[in-house]
Amino acid sequence: MRFIFTVAAVLFIAACDQGEPSQGGGEETMEEGLYVEVAASEDKGGINVEATLGNGEDDPVELTFNTTQRIEVRLYEKGKKDQPVYRSSREMMYNQVIGTLMLDPGEETNFSEDIPALYLTEGTRYKGDVAVTVARVDEDDSPSKPSGSFTIEM
Repeated sequence: MRFIFTVAAVLFIAACDQGEPSQGGGEETMEEGLYVEVAASEDKGGINVEATLGNGEDDPVELTFNTTQRIEVRLYEKGKKDQPVYRSSREMMYNQVIGTLMLDPGEETNFSEDIPALYLTEGTRYKGDVAVTVARVDEDDSPSKPSGSFTIEM
């Protein structure tokens, strides 16, 4: 049921895109079989970033997070990656609590973040990177972090 709702939500968001260009970086798979699909759209002068994290393996996977932050969004003007205009961990505060998330095979979950208009300039093309802030996957204390990217013009 959750999977059907997730697919419906993604299709709804895509249909409501209002023609703004947004090209998610596709799926980035890591060795634990996790993948991320990223989409971004203009919303009230800001940017709404949606990240879908899924388990592409045949076994359940347990993710452990060290804070309440689930995704790290970095935004920069296209071609100026060394000059970020927005970064989640610098602009938001997170609680220092351990949290877990269990994903069954084929299951997906969604995370979103809004980037306020005050960070953006009209007529500018932005590129963004989104990484899941997982600290541990099953028994692996040093997992690679699933990530994706997007491009949007304001």
